[in-house]
Amino acid sequence: MATTPIVSVCIPSYNHAKYVRAALESVLNQDFGDFEIIITDDGSTDGTVEEVLAVRDERIHFERNERNVGPSVTAARNMARARGRFFAFLPSDDLYLPGKLRRQVEAFERQPELAAVFSWMTPVDDGGAPIAGDFPYYRPAGVTRESALRHFFFEGNLLSAPTVMVRREGFERVGVFDPCLWQTQDYDMWVKLCLNFPIHVIEEALVAYRLRAGGANMHASNPATDARVAWEFVQVLRNYFTLEQDPALFLRVFPEAAAHLEQGHGVTGALALLGLGASAPAPRNFGIEALYRALNTPETAAALERTGHGAAYFYRALAEVDPMRTGALRALAASGQEIARLQASQGGAEQLAQLQAAHAELLAYHQQVMEAKEWWQKQAEAWEAQAKGRRG
Repeated sequence: MATTPIVSVCIPSYNHAKYVRAALESVLNQDFGDFEIIITDDGSTDGTVEEVLAVRDERIHFERNERNVGPSVTAARNMARARGRFFAFLPSDDLYLPGKLRRQVEAFERQPELAAVFSWMTPVDDGGAPIAGDFPYYRPAGVTRESALRHFFFEGNLLSAPTVMVRREGFERVGVFDPCLWQTQDYDMWVKLCLNFPIHVIEEALVAYRLRAGGANMHASNPATDARVAWEFVQVLRNYFTLEQDPALFLRVFPEAAAHLEQGHGVTGALALLGLGASAPAPRNFGIEALYRALNTPETAAALERTGHGAAYFYRALAEVDPMRTGALRALAASGQEIARLQASQGGAEQLAQLQAAHAELLAYHQQVMEAKEWWQKQAEAWEAQAKGRRG
């Protein structure tokens, strides 16, 4: 039986014929050699499979999905085959820089309590040349378990999947990547890991992250990704409800919430008020759900009523946050009617210009929703066609 490797490098590939060989070679050229490469192709149609098979090394273990199933399912299949003590992840269009695996294994040896070790990364272009400029997202400084959880809640993700190495015991505690999350499966995982373990970030670039032309990266902003992210972010924040079992960690992450606990709001009630007090849409939408939960717990509901955060507050907040965006669509129709009225009456040029600007913003939002809906419909039709083809 083959010796169990220390590190399993998991690579999901999809239509990256131009890049996948360089990705594989960046792993094979590491100065730490006790690893295996687990690569699963997610139904590529561009020659990616041929590029992978052209790289000969006994440490490469390749399989191919029968159809395109998405990044989370493919990641889970990679992990199911992996045998290492540590897991590392590499998109098939990115690159490991020299020393990546060695530096992270050494960090785990120094601090065995860690569940995950991240690093910085440097952006490169389609050809692999470094991109000049200031990219603070790629170089998060001074990150701790607590500061990461706070950032995740109020601002979203700040850690990058290509940089991470995770101890097997971390996944055994929190589970694998959620297959229902397309855009935020890594963000969800980092939240779960940080809720259970300390982490570390090596403040040096150990990964080259390819910024592809024309926004071709999976996470590039477009109507489909924006619509998915809006829903997925709230699902990720639901993980914070587990802090009910760890109020000490909760207060280290949100020290300003001590007053809420003293007033009897509980962790869920405090999370609700923290979320509703945020500026970003995701924590505000989550705040609505958390407040609903808290108000359905009699003792917490009574405490929230005493401080003016009871049912009446919930109804007002629900209307203001408008998580289903029904108000935006109603405003779109109303602004269109008012623009038509002003144009017919030839009045209020300034008012008309303001209305037209507001109407354009609402129309753009509505267009995003419709394009995302159309994208999902086409994706579902494609999957169904593939399934019928196999049955035929």
